[in-house]
Amino acid sequence: MSITTRLWSKEDLANIGKDKWLTTIFMNAETFSRDEIKHYPYNLRKQYQAEFEVVDPTCDDDPNIVSFYATDDKNAIRFLKAQYRVEYLLNLFAVSHKISYRELQVN
Repeated sequence: MSITTRLWSKEDLANIGKDKWLTTIFMNAETFSRDEIKHYPYNLRKQYQAEFEVVDPTCDDDPNIVSFYATDDKNAIRFLKAQYRVEYLLNLFAVSHKISYRELQVN
């Protein structure tokens, strides 16, 4: 068994962060080479979650939830339409990563 991974061109890597659509696609790659990971735009990454209707009756009735990254809402919707069957989309959420603290009582 062999696994083949497409490496990103130097030109593409140079455009990460400049081209929002290319950046969105890059952030959702599953594997990165040592050189590619140096270009990962953590500062531009926004997380989204999509809930899909379960269309296989033999499956659980709970919706399928998919998490992915995009540079902005426009490219999140574009990525969703390019990668998934949006006719089964129930909800799309932008995930906020605000940190809050609450005090716990330890008795």
